[in-house]
Amino acid sequence: MKNKCKDFHQNEVQLAIDFFNSIEQFENNKIKTIRDHHSGGGCMHLLFHLDDKRIFVFHHTDDAEISHGKWKTLSEYIWSDQSLDNYEELGLGWEWQLPNYKDRLFNFDFDYLLKSRGES
Repeated sequence: MKNKCKDFHQNEVQLAIDFFNSIEQFENNKIKTIRDHHSGGGCMHLLFHLDDKRIFVFHHTDDAEISHGKWKTLSEYIWSDQSLDNYEELGLGWEWQLPNYKDRLFNFDFDYLLKSRGES
C-alpha cells in the first residue's frame, strides 16, 4: 500500500484504515493507495484507492463514502469535475448526486483523527 499523505500523521491514517477494515462489506477489499487532499475553504479529505478501483473518502464533515464509479487514479477522481461530460464521471464532491448515495454513506467522527494532535 502506498501512503502519499502529507497532512495526516501515520497514527491518524491508521485510525482511518481500522475504521475502513471494520466495515463488513469491504472485508474483501484491499487499499492500494492513500492520499489526502484539501478541496478549498479548509475542507480536508482522506482518500483510499481500493483494489476494485473504487474510492473510499473520509470528509471533514464526518461523512465517509464509497464512490459510485471506478477510477484509474485518485487524481482522476479528485479532478473529475474539471471535465463534466456525463454524471457517471462525477467524482470528489459530487457523490451525493449519483445513485444509491445513502447506501454508500458512512458516519465517521473526523475530529477523532485529529485528537492526537490536540486540535479538536
